[in-house]
Amino acid sequence: MSDATGDFAGLVNENVRAVFLQIYCIVGNTADARQLTETTFIRVIKQGTPTRTQTEAAARLASVASEIAWDFLGQYGCRSCSEKAEPAPALPAGFHLLTPMEREVMIMRDMNGLATATVAASIGCTRDMVRLHISRARIKMRRYLDAGGSVPKQVIDRTLS
Repeated sequence: MSDATGDFAGLVNENVRAVFLQIYCIVGNTADARQLTETTFIRVIKQGTPTRTQTEAAARLASVASEIAWDFLGQYGCRSCSEKAEPAPALPAGFHLLTPMEREVMIMRDMNGLATATVAASIGCTRDMVRLHISRARIKMRRYLDAGGSVPKQVIDRTLS
């Protein structure tokens, strides 16, 4: 096995779950998320952008994953908003209450441990906007969990307005 193949296998093994969850949070469909996850890794390898650390690789993957997922939604429409989107068992309860951007930021920041600046650069917004999205997501999740996981989305939306 060549070094390039080994590097690619390592990149995939270390990041496939995080990339899949990030994309799933945007598109809301397991089949599309799997396909877009593969596309993300292929694009990163084809671009050949060197990274020195695992954090840089994760940030690059997060940026490409966001771009691919949002492009997909722009082309094919919002699948995560449909009631037929299947739940992903790997996502915590209550994620369905978050907006796609809140889910993406929460996955990148809280679950993948990326720095606020890295998340901001990946999704193309300011650090303050990342902090706002993560704060709103945490509030929604806290209210959902405090209520035993049974708070209707409309109630949470009203309390944040």
